[in-house]
Amino acid sequence: MPDRRIGMNRRHLTVVVAATLMLGVLGLVPDLAGATASRSLAGGKPSDTYGVSCAPGGCVVVGVSLVTQEPKAWTLFRGGWHANTLPSGSHPSTLIGVSCPKVNMCIGVGVVGVYGDGSSKGFAEQSVGGVWHKTAVPAGTPGLYSISCVSATWCMAVGSEATYEAGYTTKTVALKWNGTTWKNVTAPRNSLTGPNPWIDAVSCVSINFCMEVGYSDVATALAEAWNGTAWTATTPQPQGEPLNLQELDAISCTSAKSCLAVGTDSGCCADFGGIAFAWDGSSWTFSGGSSQVSLNGVSCTKVASCLVVGTQGGSDTQPLPNSAVVEKWDGAALTEINVDSVGQQSGLNAVSCSNTNWCAAVGSYTTGSGVTYALVERWNGRTLNRV
Repeated sequence: MPDRRIGMNRRHLTVVVAATLMLGVLGLVPDLAGATASRSLAGGKPSDTYGVSCAPGGCVVVGVSLVTQEPKAWTLFRGGWHANTLPSGSHPSTLIGVSCPKVNMCIGVGVVGVYGDGSSKGFAEQSVGGVWHKTAVPAGTPGLYSISCVSATWCMAVGSEATYEAGYTTKTVALKWNGTTWKNVTAPRNSLTGPNPWIDAVSCVSINFCMEVGYSDVATALAEAWNGTAWTATTPQPQGEPLNLQELDAISCTSAKSCLAVGTDSGCCADFGGIAFAWDGSSWTFSGGSSQVSLNGVSCTKVASCLVVGTQGGSDTQPLPNSAVVEKWDGAALTEINVDSVGQQSGLNAVSCSNTNWCAAVGSYTTGSGVTYALVERWNGRTLNRV
């Protein structure tokens, strides 16, 4: 089974993987104590961005320095970017997912490197009043890719790793936070989830409902719902040809009866395309696809209003430079939004919307000389503009 974690999704293109950051707090005023301001993200230094969260008046973007391989975070506030200080740790490492359930209180998760055999080590940190400190995760926790909090004392984090030394095997994890400690609540693996599952993302709307998504080696997308006690498989029906390799990379839920999950169908013959599935509380419905696109991020503000981002590229028969993609979902279908070309190639990894007229999408672009810089696009309900 080929490793679809490399090359399919920009979050897995480098050893230093990074970040989805969710603030989701309306009216949030970031704590900028000790922060330094710059007119451009990362001060014009090589970097990549993987996560974003916006509230009226400001956004937080999270990524990695491509110079030092250290995790980085920036706040867009009052027209300027402000660099945040993160705790030092093992390198390469980065925060990949963060959720802030209230003003100036965040939980972040991530990965300390990816080792030669494919294994990884997860970590978690908490920010209170803008000051970050580590929280202990259970021993043996693999890389953590996503977190969703519904309060300061309730969060769900998910992650995965793949190892190769004794044949190809995967390990998944789901951790529940009670405000003080982490508890392992990983779903049992059985015939419903398929062999070697991988979990990429989670979205929670209450302590009694979360949905986690990913894929398994039976070449199908994977989804599991949390009911407050345990996980239950809710995997969508495969689409397209039997040999297609389908994965879900991001999810956003607005209620227990409304979620949109997006990802990529790699195709049977070196072709690929974006896929989207909608959850109605009891089953998944295929809700559209996009040719030669990988869909990496989604943010929904209501049942029939989501913004989806990703990367478009060529095929083996028609090679093209990668370019950023933004699409709207209206509850029935995906519609592409025009994105201006930036650099030699570009891509978007995550998006956050505080309302239907305010979203920010983040990723990176690469110059003709091969240098990569952060890319942030703002959606105002009509057009996209770089910020």
